[in-house]
Amino acid sequence: MTGIVEIIRRWRDRWELDRTVPEELDRMLSEVGLTHHDLTAAADGGEHVARLLPAMLALNGVEAEAVRRELGLLFRDLERVCNGCREVDRCAHMMDEGAPVERLAEICPNASTMASLKTDPAG
Repeated sequence: MTGIVEIIRRWRDRWELDRTVPEELDRMLSEVGLTHHDLTAAADGGEHVARLLPAMLALNGVEAEAVRRELGLLFRDLERVCNGCREVDRCAHMMDEGAPVERLAEICPNASTMASLKTDPAG
């Protein structure tokens, strides 16, 4: 049943995006630094971000909620990059196996940002 609910949610999200006036959508995307591709990718999926991004941040010694709260724009960028990653299945598999952060960093497009956060007093 959860699969059907998720499909309906995605369809509704896509339908709402398709109904938005193009100029208004362009303005909103510009305000938050996203592209049409980023938005479409987010509406089409990205559930892995909710699981993998906080886990990867934790492996780097960074609390996801602290970054979200104190560095909101940076957190949204981390989410955007994670959502567009082509190594999602590999990342999930490696995390499930307990791979060290150094191995995960080899495939993670957010690795350098996360590494900088662990030395940043705000992260």
